[in-house]
This record gives sequence, C-alpha cells and structure tokens, in this order.
Amino acid sequence: MKQTIIIQTGHAHESLLKKGLDFSDMFQNIIGNKEVYTYNVFEGEALPSAFSSVDRVIVTGSLSMVTDRAPWMLQTESWLRDAAAADVPILGVCFGHQMLAMAFGGTVGDHPQGTEVGSSAIVLNEMGLEDPLFEGVPNRFAGYVAHTQSVLTFPETAVCLGRSDYEPNHIIRWLPKVYGFQFHPEFTDKVIENSIERIVDKNCVTAIKEGELTESDGDLKTGQILLKRFMQLPR
Repeated sequence: MKQTIIIQTGHAHESLLKKGLDFSDMFQNIIGNKEVYTYNVFEGEALPSAFSSVDRVIVTGSLSMVTDRAPWMLQTESWLRDAAAADVPILGVCFGHQMLAMAFGGTVGDHPQGTEVGSSAIVLNEMGLEDPLFEGVPNRFAGYVAHTQSVLTFPETAVCLGRSDYEPNHIIRWLPKVYGFQFHPEFTDKVIENSIERIVDKNCVTAIKEGELTESDGDLKTGQILLKRFMQLPR
C-alpha cells in the first residue's frame, strides 16, 4: 500500500507537546487512520529514495525560519522537486508553503507588517474558484494563521489562488498537484490560543471580526475540508 508522508519540519512548542500534540499529530487527527509515515527531516531522518510507494506528501509548519537555509532544508527541497517530477501530490502548510517557494523558484522573507497570529479571512480569486481542489468551497472562508515570514514572490510557473488583506500570496499552486497554504488547516481553537499566548511579537495579531463572514461564507472548518480533499487528489 502506498504511504502518505508527513514531512515534519520541526516539533511544535513544548506546551503543545505536553498535551500530546506535535505538528504531525494535528494532521493525522483530521486525515484519519491511513498509511501515514512521519519523517523528522530536521533531525536528519532520510526520506524515501524512490517514489513508487509514496501516495502524497504533506509538509508541516515549523518554529524555524526557512530563510535559515539549514542543510536539511536544502536536502528536503531537492527531494520535493524530485517528488513533484514523479507526479506526487504535495501540500505545504505555513513553513511548508514557504519551503515550496524556495524549492520552486519563489522568494521568502519577513512580512513587513510583522507577525500574524489568530484567524484571517481568505478570499479565493478567479483562478482559485476554477481549481478542482476548491470546487464548491465558498470564495471567502476563515483560516488559522501564525507566521512571521511570508512568500514574497513566485515564478510564472506558479499561480496564486487566494489572498487575505494581510497576506497577498496566501494560497499558491506551485505545480498542477503541488499546493501551498499559508494558513493552517490542521489547527484548532486551542492550538491558536496557545500560539497567541506565547508569541511576543504581536505587531499584527488578527482575528475574524464578528459579522465579517456571512452565512454563505466558509468558516474555520473549511481548512479541514480542503485537507481531506487533498487526500483524495488522484496520484
């Protein structure tokens, strides 16, 4: 049976680990009991050398910064390029989104407005509404966010599918089966509350204002729907 690979790019904060929640656990809580294997690449764990047994890949968030350019980051980016060439569906989230940028010709840096943490209203553009991953999804929905760095530019081979007021490159399709989300589809209220409590740089703490999203818009469960839909993309 082919395996879903979770590339864990760092451990969650110790306050979450004490509750039994690492980044990979948050994803598995949503995608369920599938053939899922977690690789802690930041600790030097080697990824599979062949892709015949790989069904799809999820790249997690991290407390690290992708601009640090550590050797394990460069190695993982090279592996992701090979996986994409082998037609493996890939989803990068937050740090994972930024890692895809570095792997496929984009640039990443500190957001000029500072750290964003909380929840944000994400708006799909015309290309996003036409993308099969977002078929039937409201064009506006809420997403959990916690990041200091952002994707600043992307190449002509990539397509921006959605934005927020704070983050213009919130959702990018890097290749036909390679997606990046700056928001966290795996987060819950408790996880984001933990992030808000411990982040010192709160230059841009955001929250969905009451009444900002209508009944026809999506809510914070939309991310979970998209994550489950990614798991159904054809290999």
